[in-house]
Amino acid sequence: MRTHHDVTIDLRMHADSIIKTVRSFALPYPCANLIFDNFVIKIKKVALAKTDKYLEDLKRIEPGSIISIESKKITVKAGDVIIELFSIEPLPKVMTLAKYIHPPSKYIMQNDIKFD
Repeated sequence: MRTHHDVTIDLRMHADSIIKTVRSFALPYPCANLIFDNFVIKIKKVALAKTDKYLEDLKRIEPGSIISIESKKITVKAGDVIIELFSIEPLPKVMTLAKYIHPPSKYIMQNDIKFD
């Protein structure tokens, strides 16, 4: 039986692992979880970033660094490459001010997070 830990994305993971996790739990299943602050964001789709403008600086960018955020899409550095995560619902407004998504363990320890 799967737990919420099995479907939670840690951006320190390599893109292949994140892609497998998201695809394994995509709709009609409950989707993978991305934890930010006290929010559990349901990720329905993931893709490698299509642009190569970040390739030069890729080695210097820390996993979890947010490249850009749109209504339902986060472009972020994973363990090895830049990926795009697509959420089911619009992202929390507070996320637009963030520059980094910490590992899930930090948020779980600091907040009383409820997984649905």
